[in-house]
Amino acid sequence: MALLDQANDPYCEVLARYTGILASLSVGDPDGASSPVESLRALAERLRDRFWMSMAQHIHGDIAQLLGDWSTVRALFELGLAASPTEPTALCSSAIVEYQSGDFASGEVFLERLAEAMRRTPRGPAMENGLMSLSATVIADVTGNRGRLDVAKYAAQQVLSTSTATPWVAGSARIALGLLSVD
Repeated sequence: MALLDQANDPYCEVLARYTGILASLSVGDPDGASSPVESLRALAERLRDRFWMSMAQHIHGDIAQLLGDWSTVRALFELGLAASPTEPTALCSSAIVEYQSGDFASGEVFLERLAEAMRRTPRGPAMENGLMSLSATVIADVTGNRGRLDVAKYAAQQVLSTSTATPWVAGSARIALGLLSVD
């Protein structure tokens, strides 16, 4: 695809907006990240792309989380899951937020939904595997319940058993294995 064609591709635009928001968040600028969120959400809705509609809500929830606005975090994550009910990033984040805030019952619902998504996913370097490994180890650290650590280890090994895992998914699995190594 020629550079000019990419400039007119709405998916390049949505990815550029999302990446810009991530960059602002990574340097600790939630205010800078907030300004392009609405345009990302509008573009995702115009594309009618359930993944990007979910991710636009999710990243907005990440900003609210950095600002400590927990009711907004939950509402935005819920909107993201309404757009794409099995989106693993939203399920992982929702589970962790609920467990960290002490609502273990709600957290368990999200974690089980992520586990079900993982079970439906082929073995290998899938996002569902990487995020299940990460969420299960983080939640074990929060709760002291080590019941899913075998699933976390299995999922991480599935991701790292191939060279085709994306750096983000492989990083999630490596973080999980790192947490498991100090358990």
